[in-house]
Amino acid sequence: MGRVYLRIPCASISIRLRQTSLKVVILTMALFLALFLTKGRIWSVFGTFGTNSGMVADKLYFESEEGYQLRLKLESKIQEDARIKSMEISEQGYNESFLDSLPLIRTETEDFKPLGCSNRIYKKSSKKISLIMNFHNELLSLLLRSIYTTINSIHPDNFHEYILIDDGSDLDKYPDLKLVRSLVETFRVPGMFLRFEENRGLVYSRRFGCQQATGDVVLVLDSHVEVKSGFLEPLLHEIEINDKALVSPIFDFWDTVEMKTWSYDGTPLGFDYYLQWHLLTRPKSDRPLEAPSIMGGAFLASRIFLKNVDYFGNGMIGWGAENIELSLKFWYCGGRVLMVPCSRVLHVSAKRSPISMGDRVKAASIYHNYHLVTQTYFTKEQDRELKKVSHYDVISSDQHYQTITNNTKKILRALGCRIDFRSLRQRVMPEIESYDGDTLLAHMAMTTEGCLTVASYGRPEYHELALEPCTSEKPIMFTIRLLRDQTLKWSNTCLDWGFKPLQFVGCHGMGGNQAVHHDNQKKRLHSKNRTLCLVYYENNHTLGGEHCQEELPGRTSYRNSNNQTFSFLDVSFGHVYDDTVPKHS
Repeated sequence: MGRVYLRIPCASISIRLRQTSLKVVILTMALFLALFLTKGRIWSVFGTFGTNSGMVADKLYFESEEGYQLRLKLESKIQEDARIKSMEISEQGYNESFLDSLPLIRTETEDFKPLGCSNRIYKKSSKKISLIMNFHNELLSLLLRSIYTTINSIHPDNFHEYILIDDGSDLDKYPDLKLVRSLVETFRVPGMFLRFEENRGLVYSRRFGCQQATGDVVLVLDSHVEVKSGFLEPLLHEIEINDKALVSPIFDFWDTVEMKTWSYDGTPLGFDYYLQWHLLTRPKSDRPLEAPSIMGGAFLASRIFLKNVDYFGNGMIGWGAENIELSLKFWYCGGRVLMVPCSRVLHVSAKRSPISMGDRVKAASIYHNYHLVTQTYFTKEQDRELKKVSHYDVISSDQHYQTITNNTKKILRALGCRIDFRSLRQRVMPEIESYDGDTLLAHMAMTTEGCLTVASYGRPEYHELALEPCTSEKPIMFTIRLLRDQTLKWSNTCLDWGFKPLQFVGCHGMGGNQAVHHDNQKKRLHSKNRTLCLVYYENNHTLGGEHCQEELPGRTSYRNSNNQTFSFLDVSFGHVYDDTVPKHS
């Protein structure tokens, strides 16, 4: 057979090809050209997406022509309005004008997946997906971006239905949200739009949505996310392997006020006896990692298994702890909980919580949720250990909650589930310390300006000592503990006087700059040898340590060498377990 020479002039390279191979080259070049011209909207034979997966302004596979035109008109209006808005933090906690100025479906976003993910190909799944998304007073452009990018990332063969729930949004205050129903009802895919006339809380509305689902698997997502193509296949792959798996993508975070986007490295989250989070020590990997709990804002699970364990959040109020409860159910009942680094979701971080709570929720408080978890998912022996350090002293065990916990335990026993937190901790988070009830002096530190709490400002590894109004809606306030070893602890970290503002960092156990004492008479929190006392800086509203001194009569503020104005804080405790610590009166 003769030979054909193909010359590429720009490179001055001669490539010898057999005539039979020339056809392969032409076909390959034609395929790449087609992918380029269609912007990646060709489904591959393996069931994965092309490069952009249709995430462009063109009509999407689930849009009718009417809906497409309506979306373009609405998007244009939102962007036009954004041009005349000043940069400010909206009531929902976002940079509203910036988010409104962006296309609802962006073609270029940063990819934080590990390098090993790019070469991974997943077999096409046959699972049918029910998408559950609830919202309350959400920013319209952000909500629509969440809806459109999520549905567009699901292969049409896998999409079963959407269940969108308006959890009592204030439509007088946010009238634009009235447009959401009319928009989604133009979709060419099955779904339902539900609305509660009053805010029932995130846990209730999500549970309700899951109960309405009819697909093989349920996909639950926050309403302030942005999803890229390819995020779903790694999750479905794990469900195909084990239908008792609870799988979660990795959240990457987008601060639209500071204009920063940063990657979460995928380290699993653990929790201690106080139900507070810990970043576990794990080597970075592109493989799924066992995790004690999902993060809560996104997960995929078998609908049947979810139904068998009675979903999650029964009797819970508002939001919080439902992700821990669901994860414990899966672990105790023979399942697995996995965080999947090759699946990423961009989570838009708010400077303040976009979720408001009604009066009924405020009155009950998030601690009911914690109480239900500790009542239901710890053994009697562990109950006795936990009685001092958990939430029993905050919420009374009334008959209503006792009925809920008994019913849940009955369901789990019927499934052959084994409730044993100690064994679970040793298996999936051995580095989490056991309870410190025997060394606990007090918790819930109150000052003249508010309660001590921990602020991370969207950075998972940063823990700053801060002040907020004392309220049972901020459970983290209850988990700052004064211990007999002269440390002030939060989770497994210790307050360190060497930082300004004061921070909680890893405990070194050597006292020194982590030694914390409490003056019974003066109610001062101070360092070793009374060198530094806790103060409040008025200029930047942070906490630090300044040299202790006697307060002058009638004087409430002082200045340091850096010309910072500060005041000393009186500190007392709301829950005391030792007579040597003065209790708040």
